[in-house]
Amino acid sequence: MSSTPLSEYVCAAHVHSTHSDGTGTVAEIAEQAAEAGVDIVLLTDHDTLAARRAGEERWWGDVLVVVGCEISPRGGNHYLAFGIEREFDPRGMTATEICAEVRRQGGFGFAAHPASRGVRALGPIARPMPFQALAADTADGVEVWSFVTDTVERLPGARTIPRFLADPARWLVGPRPEVVRRWDEVGRVRRFPAIGGIDAHQAGVRVGGRVVLKLMAYRRSFRYLRTHLLTDGAQAHAFAALLRRAVPPVIGRIERNTVLLDPRTVLPEEDEHLLQACRTALATL
Repeated sequence: MSSTPLSEYVCAAHVHSTHSDGTGTVAEIAEQAAEAGVDIVLLTDHDTLAARRAGEERWWGDVLVVVGCEISPRGGNHYLAFGIEREFDPRGMTATEICAEVRRQGGFGFAAHPASRGVRALGPIARPMPFQALAADTADGVEVWSFVTDTVERLPGARTIPRFLADPARWLVGPRPEVVRRWDEVGRVRRFPAIGGIDAHQAGVRVGGRVVLKLMAYRRSFRYLRTHLLTDGAQAHAFAALLRRAVPPVIGRIERNTVLLDPRTVLPEEDEHLLQACRTALATL
């Protein structure tokens, strides 16, 4: 095992904004992420990359927002896709076909809430949304623990949902054993990364530019389940070297195993170039 010190980045994965069915704007999400001590937000609005087109995939102060997409066919097989260039209509596609299209576009993804069973008492707003095919040749990775789905579906009844909203920590159990078991099985065959997803929507009511009712603010949900990314010094140096090869080059220095960009080499209007250089470098590592 390497004795190189590791750098840690705290990620809030599987987050929805007003670009789909969340109640917070990307700016508001980034602000609340900073308040919760989150470094990276993995934004996954349903079937849209609108946040990227709006120029919102960037640094917001000390928080990096990375725009993915929750590909959301009816009835399940939702897939948290990253690195794709455009949305596509998943209607009529199998889970294998969805994953293949993401790979064809040069992206990768995670099977979302794979063991979802729904909440019968809540009717159509809480239908089962499982990922049916966690096979070795299907999803690139798995949302091994889904904060909202796995917790709410295990509550003893719909009447306990207000108590969950008041004190989520009381009801947390852990990932579903069958998902952990499948993660281990596929991991014996190939690399099969896992994330802890929040499925954060900031449940509430937004009227105009204000959220007049917040049942679960983003900052609260961001504190309960996080994905931690650890990088070592060798990766940091390799990442910096790849950025230097970008055209135009992005120059940075290594400090305590963290890549620090030289602000003199990246103008504010070059955010898109910087993000593309980072995406290319990460895909090459």
